[in-house]
Amino acid sequence: GEYFLNEQERQTRKKIAKYEEQKAKSAEKRKEREKVFEAPTAADTNEAKKRTREEKSGGASKKESALEMANRLKAKSSGQQAKKQKTAKDLLL
Repeated sequence: GEYFLNEQERQTRKKIAKYEEQKAKSAEKRKEREKVFEAPTAADTNEAKKRTREEKSGGASKKESALEMANRLKAKSSGQQAKKQKTAKDLLL
């Protein structure tokens, strides 16, 4: 065992053990960092494409006709109040 080693040999063994632990830990951390950069699977890309199509259409259902969409937008716009025009007096301090 270590009892018969001199001080320099003990220090060398400690350094070697510490170096090996550092190597293992750094390899583990590198693997964790690489997980972030993994390419997405085919299923992930298909889901993303579907989401972007829905977002582009404004979230409306695909079966909504142009007339229904026009009516929906008219109803939405009529519910909002028109912006009040600011006069010169309002703008001056």
